[in-house]
Amino acid sequence: MAKKSRILIATSDPDLLSMARRALESAPNVDSDGHGGFEVTTADCREKALARARTELPNLVIIGYLEPRGESFTLHEQLNGHFRTRDIPLLVIDVRPQEHRQKGWIRAEGLRMQAEGYMSRPVETTELLQEVRRIMETTAHRQARLEETLAAVQHRMLREMEHWKEGMLELLERPRENPVSAVSAVEVMEEAGSRR
Repeated sequence: MAKKSRILIATSDPDLLSMARRALESAPNVDSDGHGGFEVTTADCREKALARARTELPNLVIIGYLEPRGESFTLHEQLNGHFRTRDIPLLVIDVRPQEHRQKGWIRAEGLRMQAEGYMSRPVETTELLQEVRRIMETTAHRQARLEETLAAVQHRMLREMEHWKEGMLELLERPRENPVSAVSAVEVMEEAGSRR
């Protein structure tokens, strides 16, 4: 069975924490072929969330957003600013009371926080799971494309190194009585490159 995806829920809102934990732990996990739920850890304050994110390196952090420029905002800044956690995707959920919300505000705030997703309460279990799966799939796709690009760059670099190696060996094989000038060395390298 494949390794379960790890999710960190960072919120001081007990209702969101309880609902999200229960839903994620009991849900079929995309990464483990439908067996078991996600591996979930929780943190009820910024300090605990940062410590867990840096040590556990979860696949996703769900942040319960309570107030502008409060702990939630500072947490996202610190996660994005640390080399170990800056690539962890964020899902921001506005858990403030309805009367304190403005239409479209959490979307704008989520974009400003560079979050992969954003939702407002009330959050249904099915909606949460769909959004988590969407983020996981998007992140996995992005990671696969990055790995393909890195492999292509590495392959090209190895080809270039082989080209330079061939040129240098050709220079070394020339007779000692006919020293190679700097200009002819460049010509030999160019010649070796044109034969590729």
